Amino acid sequence: MNLIPIDMNKDEKKILILFLHDSTGELFVALPIIWFLKKYMDIEVHFVSKYPDILKRMNVSERYIQIMKEIGTFHFGSSKNITLLIKLFFSNNIIVQMSCDMGARRMDRIYYSLLKKSTMVFFTHAYMLHSLNNLKNIAINTTLELRVKNNFISAYGTKSDYLLNTSKESNYFVKRGWASESLHAIGAFGYSEEWLKFLFKVNTLKKEKNKHLTIFVPLRDLHKNYLTEANYKYQINSLAKIFKKFSSYQFIVKLHPRQEPREVKEIFGIYSNVSFSNDSPFELALKSDLTMGFWSSASTDSVSVGTPAVEFHKHEIPHPQLIHEGNKLISLNEHLELCEGFDDAKLLEVFLRELDNDKLQMMHKRQYQNLTNIYDLNGNYKQNLQNIFYLLFSKASRAHEEQKIDKSFFKLFKKLLVKIVPILK
Repeated sequence: MNLIPIDMNKDEKKILILFLHDSTGELFVALPIIWFLKKYMDIEVHFVSKYPDILKRMNVSERYIQIMKEIGTFHFGSSKNITLLIKLFFSNNIIVQMSCDMGARRMDRIYYSLLKKSTMVFFTHAYMLHSLNNLKNIAINTTLELRVKNNFISAYGTKSDYLLNTSKESNYFVKRGWASESLHAIGAFGYSEEWLKFLFKVNTLKKEKNKHLTIFVPLRDLHKNYLTEANYKYQINSLAKIFKKFSSYQFIVKLHPRQEPREVKEIFGIYSNVSFSNDSPFELALKSDLTMGFWSSASTDSVSVGTPAVEFHKHEIPHPQLIHEGNKLISLNEHLELCEGFDDAKLLEVFLRELDNDKLQMMHKRQYQNLTNIYDLNGNYKQNLQNIFYLLFSKASRAHEEQKIDKSFFKLFKKLLVKIVPILK
């Protein structure tokens, strides 16, 4: 039975707002959390974005849209944002605002400032691990870390909370400015068997055997922090050679949402054993025997649905999701044996040539055990979720008193005021 904290008025309606900004990864993390909350708590859910076409921009699949409609209401575009804001402003509600960890945007801040009994909580925008507490030799990028620290207050404020994928990465966030009491280890609800069965409308995640070995290939674009142009070209050209050499295998390629499709499709489109799909990584991995992609959360997404994963990525630029091993950088996923790792196309070819069903099954068994241990999915995670959100709603009920400074209009319009009135600098 759910208990209402003594500082929460029973007549106050609990509202949960999810702000959508950039990527489908936000939904992969947040939607399972909200779905579980709706099962166990009496809450009203609103999905909000400044973009009228946010679902198209994020390339959200029909199944995810269906689930969103079942559990909440859409408020996309400026006029619908304002209408909801006015309604909530004149209502007796306590509100928890959820946003991905890229930081609060203008719309998030406006809601937070005007809705006095509201508090903000952030979540990781994909299931990508950060430095775990007991790990050594984590890659350091001083420039990147300094940028995060300098922008911490403007991105998150001083009273926000954060939902960790695992308790094992708490030290990383404390070092970057979060108070330890603001961190809540919630686990990876998107990887829970209960959610995945609901998502796929199945009673079991047992896979059907494919006629030909099928490999899911999730890509990512070049990036100033994660993938140099030279390494990106090497990986793309290496994949083209692999597609040609392994003509009896079927490859399903998923482009990154911010990736230019024309060039990649021109390179890969000449191979009859290559197809392209915009379905979610979970759906594509479920149809496949192996996932072989660039560094991304698609590797662990894949393992969660029963498909072993291989990462093909040349890591060159240090950042805290990498670790020094010998004379090279490897991902935390590879180090923690959540996937196999390759940065040499020739070694990857040898691996693919020696594949069989027994090796695939053994690989997945090992990777899945590591996944459940690392992402805190072995304990009473559903009760823990309820406890965390009762604390957050309780905090929201006191926000008009305890978060006055953060909610002030001066905070909201500070940047504009600094430009207009130099004396405020």
